[in-house]
Amino acid sequence: MDLVEILQGIGADLNPQVRKTLQTAIDGGWQLNQPGMTLCLRLNHPTDEMAMPVYVTWVVGTTPKGKVSIKHFSSGTQGLNKLSGADLLEYLQDPTVAYRLPEEDEPEPDEVPPWDNSKTPEENTIVQLGGTIIAQEKPTYADIMARQKAALAQPAPAQSSAARPLRVGKQ
Repeated sequence: MDLVEILQGIGADLNPQVRKTLQTAIDGGWQLNQPGMTLCLRLNHPTDEMAMPVYVTWVVGTTPKGKVSIKHFSSGTQGLNKLSGADLLEYLQDPTVAYRLPEEDEPEPDEVPPWDNSKTPEENTIVQLGGTIIAQEKPTYADIMARQKAALAQPAPAQSSAARPLRVGKQ
């Protein structure tokens, strides 16, 4: 079944521009790839202020027996909240489900203690964040040289009998 038959199978009345494009593709050897084509609808609810526009995408193809097959592919709101097929049906019935409502049992955030000018910035930050700050100081040149000298002073690890020296060049 080709694209024209599929479109006619779902009741589409093709305008001349679409027919010309399809005929040019067919004449050029183009074919439908799997799964076939995608049908996307964009819906809005003009009388409901809470309803964001929503899109629904279906994949249209054919079954092995040649019947038209339409499967849900994706859907979501204008705010890019993805919706499953079941979520879409729920959203279409009640668009407010897309908005997160604050939980009633959710505790109020603790107040941040005021900045105490008698303390250092680090101490104030610890008090405000309720934790500790772990700082890593940048090593000095002397620290780096001391570590290198200590590493050179260590004996080299013994090679196992399985280790072989690397030979470069012709063998």
